[in-house]
Amino acid sequence: MSQRRKILTEGLQRHIIFILLTGIGGFLDAYTYLLRGKVFANAQTGNLVLFGVNLLEKKILAFSYLVPVAAFLTGILTAHLLQDKYGEKYYIDWKLLILILETLAVFGIAWIKPDVKTNNVVNTFVSFITALQYGTFRTINGKPFATTMCTGMLRSGMDHFYHYCKNIQPEKEWSLAILYFFMIGIFCIGCFSGSVFAALLGQYASLICGGCFLGVIAIYIREKKKEKGKNAECANEVIVRKVETE
Repeated sequence: MSQRRKILTEGLQRHIIFILLTGIGGFLDAYTYLLRGKVFANAQTGNLVLFGVNLLEKKILAFSYLVPVAAFLTGILTAHLLQDKYGEKYYIDWKLLILILETLAVFGIAWIKPDVKTNNVVNTFVSFITALQYGTFRTINGKPFATTMCTGMLRSGMDHFYHYCKNIQPEKEWSLAILYFFMIGIFCIGCFSGSVFAALLGQYASLICGGCFLGVIAIYIREKKKEKGKNAECANEVIVRKVETE
């Protein structure tokens, strides 16, 4: 295996949680657009555009597009509050708590029938949980990353590709560029899957996301256990070395 392929493979294995969350992000965007009033619940730029267009046309519908925007802002704030409250407490994993909240939400919205009144409720929930996700899982190895939208990833991918072309740390920049474009592909696959399952299952398509979230939670818990095991081994090695030197 070439060094470049080895770096890429290891990177994908290390970031499996981000891969799954990115696919879920694309799935939910398609789900809310197709089944919940043509609203983009993940990224809010489209909703602000639709708000402006409908406001110009003097449609009362315009204000419904502000509901997911407000929910998104609340989700970002909540992510910060949870981190501040539980981030340093070993007995509560705030990221796991957010994953559980997301799982409960996507299972819950499956039982809400689509109509004009309930769509706002569902879009509020989805915007809120995607904001929690966006505000929590936001970097890979210190690099900015978004699991719920693609604009930032497009920019970052091209930034790293440019650095690769300029021969600036080519191996590292190539692997990062490919990783970003791979994630964009995963988001698109999520959108496609969301469209397919929305047509097949209707409102119950969100149950697929619920199953995916359960998989993410299982992987997250496994990785945390591995991390604790490694930390314990390192601590033991430090103690042994200290005893040997005394």
